[in-house]
Amino acid sequence: MPRNDPYSYTIDKVNIYVHGRTSVINVAGSLLELELEEDIDNLHVMGSLSFLDTNNVFENIDFNGTEYMQISGYLPDSPSDRWSRWFHVQSVMKAQKGNDTSEAFTLSIIDRDSFWNNAINVNKSYAGKITLMMDNILRDNFQNNKRLLFGSQDVQEPILYIPPNLTPYQTLKVLRDRCTGAAGTPFYLYAAANDNRLRFFDLMELLDIPAINEGRPYIYNQRSQDTGGVNETAYHIADMDITDTENMMDTIRKGYVGAEYQYVNTTGGYVDIVKYDAQKVVSNIWKYSSAKSLAPNINANATIGGSYLTDLTSTVHSYTTSSNVYNDFASIDEDLTNSFHRSRSISKALKHYMDKSAISIRVPGRNFFPSQKCMTIGNKIEIDILSNNDLRKGMSSSELKDQKRSGKYIILSSRHHFVNNRYSVDLTIGKLGNKQGNTTASRYGDGFGQVDRSIAKAAGLI
Repeated sequence: MPRNDPYSYTIDKVNIYVHGRTSVINVAGSLLELELEEDIDNLHVMGSLSFLDTNNVFENIDFNGTEYMQISGYLPDSPSDRWSRWFHVQSVMKAQKGNDTSEAFTLSIIDRDSFWNNAINVNKSYAGKITLMMDNILRDNFQNNKRLLFGSQDVQEPILYIPPNLTPYQTLKVLRDRCTGAAGTPFYLYAAANDNRLRFFDLMELLDIPAINEGRPYIYNQRSQDTGGVNETAYHIADMDITDTENMMDTIRKGYVGAEYQYVNTTGGYVDIVKYDAQKVVSNIWKYSSAKSLAPNINANATIGGSYLTDLTSTVHSYTTSSNVYNDFASIDEDLTNSFHRSRSISKALKHYMDKSAISIRVPGRNFFPSQKCMTIGNKIEIDILSNNDLRKGMSSSELKDQKRSGKYIILSSRHHFVNNRYSVDLTIGKLGNKQGNTTASRYGDGFGQVDRSIAKAAGLI
């Protein structure tokens, strides 16, 4: 394969280790396909590996789910920048006879820490700020001093939590769901393919980081894009899939446009009622964010029976909470103020809106290959989607661009695909807003709502 091909990649090491055996088997030379998956809602990296067994590897190893392996590779023009990661074999997914001398096997694999996680119970108490508690849980329960990579800490008050014999990752998910940012934005907790750390970031932080390709967007049009050097073709979108992203009926049914949240305090004997309005929430987020040129991708003026969609109470959600369970700390289910009830309600809905605008693209792997820096999930990517009008002469680049779907997206999931020394990446990307002028403007003006203002003041943002 030409060295200037943006899909070129070399996997030179697939070392399989078996407990109790000193010999190591490298099946990189017979590798058929490798897929690795990352997701912004997952704490693991998993995938599959297929190889052609011409040396009776399967017979010699007798796979039973305890084997582990090291996978390593590099770009042909940058062999010193090597990626390496440890995985465990979960199962043999498929075995298929090729001919009299060979057999193809497909193994299900998962990153080594996620495999270990299932054998660990957390049964001690943790207290303090949630972000720091999560970091301590990782350090206490993993042999490799696993750490949490995070930006700003959560805005919730310190709590005390005693996990009921949960795995470390189950414990972390409970704590993650307890956290919101100052504007009610959700936190994401996820693993990346390039290292063994977990990442914990507020949606607001992800919205405000520069795109990994700032000023040099990935470009998609319906004409062939196989011309140019490697630095040009590396930014071509080979394929794009826009799925059912505009299903407003489903959004309404789930209560993500207008809904009521009831929090029943079992110890205090009272109910906090929070009215949720999606348009207002998304509009206010841009007060915190640097992306002030975006408008929410929600039509604030749409009505049913003379009432705005966002004014309707399409669903009512009820939750039980408690208060003053512990003297010095709040409990895991305790919220002290109506503001934080609202924040948690906002958090649930915003995750939905990120998915609502999601599209899928396939790009060359050159700029994403797992190295020392995560370039996939949680990062922002800039794309330009061009129409068929690019065949017309005299049109400006802005006239060629699909203004609604072009822009900066957050990478929500990725699938790394290695086959025949070719490396492509399938990305699922989402965003909360479009460029001003392409979506109906907010009917709420510039001000914070009463609860939003109290949250912002507490966080020192206004």
